[in-house]
Amino acid sequence: MSGVQPDPHRQGSAPEAPGNGAQRQRPLGEIAALISAGTGLLGLLLGFFGLPAVVNPPTATQATAIQTVPGPTVTLPSATVTVTASATGTTAPGSAGAGPDTQRLSLMTYVDTNGPALGPVTGTLNAKPYDDALGMSTCPSRGWVDYNIGRSWKRFTASAVGIDDNSPYNAITVEVFVDDRKLASFPVGVGNPQTVDVDITGGIRLGIAYSTGSDCHPSKAARLVIAEPLLKR
Repeated sequence: MSGVQPDPHRQGSAPEAPGNGAQRQRPLGEIAALISAGTGLLGLLLGFFGLPAVVNPPTATQATAIQTVPGPTVTLPSATVTVTASATGTTAPGSAGAGPDTQRLSLMTYVDTNGPALGPVTGTLNAKPYDDALGMSTCPSRGWVDYNIGRSWKRFTASAVGIDDNSPYNAITVEVFVDDRKLASFPVGVGNPQTVDVDITGGIRLGIAYSTGSDCHPSKAARLVIAEPLLKR
């Protein structure tokens, strides 16, 4: 009888117990699961802590904000010049060279006079013009004028004292007093003026007097000029 003959090698073999194949594949599955879990854990850690390149960028430029703080406002006081008038109505010095320690006599008002008034003039002495001067006619033949200097000054000076170059020729004598005490006496004429520098410390009245020594005629009267007269401390 023809037919499939039984495999002699399979005959008598015990049948394979069920479940043995699954037991051989279990370790591989567990390994794969462990790898997968480790990969997931590593990804979680990298995601939590970040990569070094992300945490510490190569170069970062920080912008610095500059705040301007306004400084304090400083107000400088302006200069104040105080001029004290004397009892004679003295005005403040008004020309260069007349500072707080000097007073132009040409800006002061006399307190007493005998003869022609002595007042501010321009004049020429020995061919030199002067813009700051006192002048008076020398007619009548004698005259004087007093100023209140208030015991505030130490010296009286004048750059030149003489007869104006444009006056008729006449020789006169000029005298300077403080409180009726004669400090100086000198002759002057056309072309020969004199300088004055006398000590007036402690004086209250400064007097300037002139005399011609003879009678005069108004049309021929010389004009006395006292150039740049100053009181000094």
